[in-house]
Amino acid sequence: MNRKDFLDLYFADMKLPNLEKVSGKSREMSVQSAGHARQGAPHRMDAQRSARQAFARRLALGRPSAATLEAEQETLERMKARGTEDEVAEQAARVAGIEYKRRSIPWIDPVDLRYRRFEQVPKPNTSAVMFHMMDVSASMDAQRKLVAKAFALTVKLFLEREYKDVQHVFIRHADRAERCDEKTYFNDGMSGGTVASSAFVMTADIAKKEFPKNQWNRYLAYTGDGENAEHRDRIVPLISDLLDPGRGNLPYRGFLETLPANNPVTDFSRIFQSVGLVHPGKVDFQRAGDRTEVHPAIKRMFGIKPAARLPAAFGPASAGVSYAGPGF
Repeated sequence: MNRKDFLDLYFADMKLPNLEKVSGKSREMSVQSAGHARQGAPHRMDAQRSARQAFARRLALGRPSAATLEAEQETLERMKARGTEDEVAEQAARVAGIEYKRRSIPWIDPVDLRYRRFEQVPKPNTSAVMFHMMDVSASMDAQRKLVAKAFALTVKLFLEREYKDVQHVFIRHADRAERCDEKTYFNDGMSGGTVASSAFVMTADIAKKEFPKNQWNRYLAYTGDGENAEHRDRIVPLISDLLDPGRGNLPYRGFLETLPANNPVTDFSRIFQSVGLVHPGKVDFQRAGDRTEVHPAIKRMFGIKPAARLPAAFGPASAGVSYAGPGF
């Protein structure tokens, strides 16, 4: 099995959710068929269409068929053997008329020719940007960071395979947010507590300045261990504003907790329950306790089939937040 076949199998039935045509100026042009023309380059001649045009013209002008001519010629030969001179002369004139009409109405004429026409049109703009956010605070131990990195790498690979124009923005945080390159994101850590709001504020600022919502489909995937040192009343409005169509307009957010599915309720699970009440269907909450659970979590997050709802143990505020994890 080659790499392409493996990825086709690995990412089967997965797609980027809510991808839409946005109204921004397209940066690419595509060539598409624009019907037929009476003139064009020889290599663009449509033989089948030209033949149909020729048949319609011959039919309209009454061009005798070859079978008709052959039948009249046979009749003339029989008359020569036993017909009168007048009958032979009349039949000969009829045959000559048919031959003349066939010569004067050609099988195919330049007016019949049709050439394929093409024109360049802007491609529908389906550009997407994925904001990768990761908690790299002290509470994220080595095992949890491995899960987070596996999740981010898999999502990145999936998007780059599935869509031609996907940009990636990497933001990591502890008690402060930092935009970084891919290598730093996956390899370097930070010290300090967990203040997730700094990352969401930075995401909103970058999205507004660099990726206008009328030109980009904007998405966010966050990984962390569920801890957050600040009160959720501060961070819930930030996330809600990002998802609001009139404000941040990030139509989808995926959140992965690097914890087993049966772990108790965390700060972030409560936060996403609250956000889900305001923006149902736009938040996908998953858990993965080790790297073997990352692919099933991504499958649920980006799969065509909807994920299950949060279990009852998460309380009545879970409406609008999808959750699926091992054991539920």
